[in-house]
Amino acid sequence: MKRLPGLALSFLVCLLSVYLSHPAPAEAACVYCIGDFYTTDILRGTGVDCSEAEAVLTSRLQQIAETTCGELCRFSVTITTSCHQISTGEYRVKGYASYKCGEIVCDESTN
Repeated sequence: MKRLPGLALSFLVCLLSVYLSHPAPAEAACVYCIGDFYTTDILRGTGVDCSEAEAVLTSRLQQIAETTCGELCRFSVTITTSCHQISTGEYRVKGYASYKCGEIVCDESTN
């Protein structure tokens, strides 16, 4: 019986992690993930600094994913080549995106 408090704590930690990993209620009520994960090809983003290069990369990857799905679910970017300077004032980063397609199952105007 001494293990019960430890098990209860583990259970609560597990519940909390599940709660925190789910989308906000409005999103959860309207968009559901469907199908398997997709991945894009490796692309590059360039910019005047690493922050801009990463933003350009993410935007390019998101456009490809949205073309495939329309609605996205669980979109994430994986950097394959870290940001580095390629010339004066120009930085480059490479990576790909993983994502699932989402399906809208309610009218967002009712939320």
